[in-house]
This record gives sequence, C-alpha cells and structure tokens, in this order.
Amino acid sequence: MKAKDKTLFCALLTSVAELYGKPLSANVLEIFWSALERYSLEDVRRAVSFHVTNQDNGQFMPKPADLLRYNEDSNAIKALHAWDKVILAMQRKGAQCSIEFDDPAIHVVINEMGGWVSMCYNSHKDKLPFTAIEFQKRYSAYLIHPLPPAPDYLWGITEHINRICGYHDQIPKPVRFGDKDMLLMIENFNALEKKDDAK
Repeated sequence: MKAKDKTLFCALLTSVAELYGKPLSANVLEIFWSALERYSLEDVRRAVSFHVTNQDNGQFMPKPADLLRYNEDSNAIKALHAWDKVILAMQRKGAQCSIEFDDPAIHVVINEMGGWVSMCYNSHKDKLPFTAIEFQKRYSAYLIHPLPPAPDYLWGITEHINRICGYHDQIPKPVRFGDKDMLLMIENFNALEKKDDAK
C-alpha cells in the first residue's frame, strides 16, 4: 500500500473492530499498518473478508498474523497460477519461438532461471518438480518485493540463432501468451516509457 491508502486502511480496520466490539487505538492501528503495508489495499480487504467468513476462527477479532496468513496463501495461489501459465506455454509453444507473457514477473523469474530456452529444456519429467518449486518461490518473492526491470519478452531458439548469425532482419515477432487485455496494457505502457526516454 501507499501512504494515500492509509486513511482507507484505517477505516477498514476500524469497521472490522466495530464488528467484533473491539475498538482499536491509534497505536494498534499503526501495528496493523506496519505488518500489512507491503500488501495492496485490495489484498487486505480480501484477507479481512476471508477471516470474517471463516467458520473456525472468524468469531474472533483478527490479529495482523491472521491477515498475513491469508495473504501468504493468496500469494502461493498466484504463483501456482503463473506456473500453470508457463507450463501451458511450454506445451503449446515450446522453446523454438520467442514468447511474451502478460505478466512481467514471469519474464523476470524465467530470466533469472536461465531464460526461456533453458526453462523449456530443464522442465522434463525428472526435473519438473524442482523447476516448479524454484519458479514459484521466486515468483512469490516478487509479489512482496519490488520487481526489477523486466524484459519485454523472452528469446526462443530461433531468435538466439538468428542474432548470433547476424540475421537481425529474420527475427520473427514473439508469440504473445496470456490475457489479451493485459498484453495490450503492457504494450501501451512500454510505448509510453520509450517515448519518455526519447525526450
């Protein structure tokens, strides 16, 4: 969350406290803010919703650790969905073509793990579980920590070979994989960035 979200965050927690008949002091609100600041306001809202509807412990006022637990579980699910997308791309597209995902975090993680070609070849049956664990661990970390600059897309075998051989005019466009609206939004953002850099 950003500083501008603090008022809404405090209003949300105050409403939750009112629901449980447990008023929160300014100091306690500050503790909640410090513990949850790294998440988005939407993530906190979702965690609160999960907690108050939980039949096991939803009758108790949530502590920061309760809301953190829901967010950690949520991050694990997001990382699993990202990995599912990568697996699907490897099965449908393979290492030959360059690929552009709709999620810059996927680009960063795959790059850190050796690139798209390496990812495809290191994901055979015997290595797949270990590759999956490493990918999800790295991806989950970037849901909490700032994402470094991400490449626009990941090179495949054809692009690697053509670049090495100097056939720069024979490099096919990367295959786009994922949500079309998200890909369009990323493309527009990258175009704006390049325009700003040119000034």
